[in-house]
Amino acid sequence: MLRGSTLGIVACLLGAVTLTSCTPAPRPTSTPTSTAIFASEDEALAAATDVYQRYTAQFDKDSANGDGGAEAMVGLVTPAYLEKLEVPGLLEENNWHTQGVTTFDNVSLVEKSESDQLALVRLRLCRDVSGVRILDSGGADVTPATRLERFPVEVEFVSSAPREASLLIADSGSWTGDDFC
Repeated sequence: MLRGSTLGIVACLLGAVTLTSCTPAPRPTSTPTSTAIFASEDEALAAATDVYQRYTAQFDKDSANGDGGAEAMVGLVTPAYLEKLEVPGLLEENNWHTQGVTTFDNVSLVEKSESDQLALVRLRLCRDVSGVRILDSGGADVTPATRLERFPVEVEFVSSAPREASLLIADSGSWTGDDFC
């Protein structure tokens, strides 16, 4: 009798070992990796705002020097936009310069899209030039009395390189929607 039950136990154990050894090992669970350049809209907004702040500071510096030094914008703007900045404007043509600081506020995200490993971010903001005076070569204030002091602007940014979260200004122009400033 003991033999029969010992044989039964051994058979059960062998069966359990056989079943266990035939069971495939559990597959490792894959952790999805993020393919997004920006983890969130807030991150894209912050990156674009930072670039625009640096661009505005450099623009004010160049305008104050009266040289329109677009070369200093390399690393902040795309090559195509840099070409637009290199075209002599009213300041250069009249040998004028500026004094003061441009500010901006009411920044909001209009669009954030990513495709082909590149990001596109568009912002709208209120540009404020009320603290900036235009001066002629003798230092006289020639700021137009009818100049808008605050106005809405739309700015487009693109990735500086594939899969890069650093942005460059690709275009800037008047906001065509309602004036939110």
